[in-house]
This record gives sequence, C-alpha cells and structure tokens, in this order.
Amino acid sequence: MRLAAALSAAAVLSISRNATATSPIWDALNANNSLLAGAEYYFDIPVDAGDTIDFEVSAAVTANVFKVYFTPGA
Repeated sequence: MRLAAALSAAAVLSISRNATATSPIWDALNANNSLLAGAEYYFDIPVDAGDTIDFEVSAAVTANVFKVYFTPGA
C-alpha cells in the first residue's frame, strides 16, 4: 500500500500491523523523525491481504491529507 500523509503540526507517524489491542507493536515511519507540519509525505508499506492496519500520531494533530492506496502485487 502507499500512504500519503500531511499533518497540521509536527508529529511522528507510526503504523501497527495485526497487533492485538492489549500489546500493539508500533513501527515509526520516517525513521522515527517527526513529519514537518504541512509537508506531504509518501510511504510504501508492504501488507498482506487480510492484514489489520492501525495508525497513530505522537501529538494531537489534524490530518490535512491521509490517503491510503492499495495496489495488487506479486
């Protein structure tokens, strides 16, 4: 999948794949660096059919852009 994201304030964006609610495992995107406020970022994230994906930000922000594009792969 490809994620396009732009946040209203600087924050770290993280993703969790198939984690249980009691013990989620989060992976920070952008090498654990905050996304700059107002800048649009793109991330290619490998997922499998049936994966449950959760997103989290490190601060209270507004998602100016948050689009997820799924493309079939081999």
